[in-house]
Amino acid sequence: MDGIVAASSFPLLVLLLLFSHPIKLIKISFYLFPILRKEAG
Repeated sequence: MDGIVAASSFPLLVLLLLFSHPIKLIKISFYLFPILRKEAG
């Protein structure tokens, strides 16, 4: 149940971060992008 709640609230958290800390979000995305690309193959 907690996973469903976390998954549904995640986009809201991303939007909140986007508006409050755009620079931090960009750094996080630069950090996550290679990992996601590696996972995708």
